Amino acid sequence: MFKVCERQIQGKLWFLFQLLSVAFSEINRTNESQAFFCDSPHYDSLQYPQHYACRYNLCMKCLANSTFQEINSTLAIQLNNKSIETLIGQKNLISSTGNETQIIFVLPESEGLFEGPTQFQFSVSGVDQDGNVTETHPWTSPEQYKSPTQVNFTVNGLKDNVVVHVGEVARFQCSADGYPEAVVTVTSQQMFSENVFNNVVFTSEVSVNVSSYFVSGMYSCSTEVSSNFIHQEIQVLVPSQLRTKDYILGIVPVQRVSADLKGPSFTIDVYGYPPPTTMILSSNNFVMWEGVSVSYKPPETQTLGFGHIHIYFSNKVLISQYVCFNLTVDNGFETIFEFCCAECPVPTRNTGGSINSNFTTFCMYIHYSAIFILVFLSIR
Repeated sequence: MFKVCERQIQGKLWFLFQLLSVAFSEINRTNESQAFFCDSPHYDSLQYPQHYACRYNLCMKCLANSTFQEINSTLAIQLNNKSIETLIGQKNLISSTGNETQIIFVLPESEGLFEGPTQFQFSVSGVDQDGNVTETHPWTSPEQYKSPTQVNFTVNGLKDNVVVHVGEVARFQCSADGYPEAVVTVTSQQMFSENVFNNVVFTSEVSVNVSSYFVSGMYSCSTEVSSNFIHQEIQVLVPSQLRTKDYILGIVPVQRVSADLKGPSFTIDVYGYPPPTTMILSSNNFVMWEGVSVSYKPPETQTLGFGHIHIYFSNKVLISQYVCFNLTVDNGFETIFEFCCAECPVPTRNTGGSINSNFTTFCMYIHYSAIFILVFLSIR
């Protein structure tokens, strides 16, 4: 009796073994016969992405090592174990190059993709060189995706008003939170950006050799996902000589300023950093310690590297007495701003301290002497 039971049990075990063997072999055959492989959803950070929408939306790419004459594909999406949408492969998102076929699915983040664990199932049918192909992949493991909420932007490890000297390296680092990592953009917001890098760089880090003060300016780090734009700005400052034009390159000892000095005040707009530490007004080697005030005022905004030098003559006689002036400014780099009075009245008296005043008196002496000689000759 026991031998009969033993034989029955052995027979059932053998049948179960054969059934499992067939099942496993079928599973292996199915896995081996899958033509497509699908990667995890991600953003495309290439400078020239295959599909522009993948820079700002999550995309899922499925690739096969063969080409198809006809192909139909879908991507089912479920959130919290509930189906939310089934995407149909678009013809403009299916490409074949060489012996490869790629299908791109742009995921609809507006459907709550970031609101809970998400799963995907890819299905495809088509005709390749070996005949009909039909396959349905198993559901992917649940993944919790997160939309970025902030960016982290530093230049040489600092977040604001970064000072970098000529000859040093400025390292821009930009990143965003969220999962998977969103595409970040480093942007140069200045006129001479070709001296730094291209206007827009799709990368998390870029280094610049500072060769001139043209690197000075505003830079931003940003990311955009589902029309949610997040950005942060940093101003980079390169110490340089103060100058009247932002495009002047090199050290200029004397800078002539066009002036229409008709009143007691005059303003010079200057570019450069840092602000001046000393400003001395003079004319013909005569330093004006009294009767005039010189001040520097930064712009009303927080932008550094630009400001205004204000000159006010409390003693208005100085304007007509000296006519031309030199303002020596030192911010670590010395320069002289030269300006003249456009329409100055003729001085009424000789103060004895100015070449211009003495010259005017000499001209008046010649004028009246000539009149006297003409009158004397006419009498004779």
